[in-house]
Amino acid sequence: TFLRAMNIPYVVSGGISFFERTEIKDVVSYLRLLANPDDDAAFLRVINTPRRNIGPATLEKLSKYAVKREVSLLTACGEVGVESQVSATAYRNLTQFCDWLLRLANRAEDEPATTITRQLLDDIGYETWLLEQSKDIETAERRWGNVLELMEWIARLQKKDPEAGVAELMRSEEHTS
Repeated sequence: TFLRAMNIPYVVSGGISFFERTEIKDVVSYLRLLANPDDDAAFLRVINTPRRNIGPATLEKLSKYAVKREVSLLTACGEVGVESQVSATAYRNLTQFCDWLLRLANRAEDEPATTITRQLLDDIGYETWLLEQSKDIETAERRWGNVLELMEWIARLQKKDPEAGVAELMRSEEHTS
């Protein structure tokens, strides 16, 4: 933690890097998607984190549609033509997710990354979801503690560059993780 805070490069031996932890990958993927709506890898990581009842068959149909149209998965969600490719329930779930994410992405252009990240975590109920997914409360608390540590890291980056938005912070994250 100290080394990361001081921007000192280090190598973890015999353990898992902070940015390799599942909960950190989840949150960072959301932020990457906010910063770059064409990031299909981030889209696939977060589309069902937490669960939104968008199954593999729907994602496969969405992917085929996106490839055919030569657009990102997120863009494909917003196109009228995708409605004919998936069930009505799947379409509703996809559009709810995409509409929410795009609204948040629009806000991310003008609001601090810390505010957007906090809103994102509240909107998806991530702390509650971690509690439901963890084998015990101690594990859930540790994982949520990691998320809070990530929030502190984002706040430190924001303090160094108060004008930086989510996109700029995600670019700086690429160089430190």
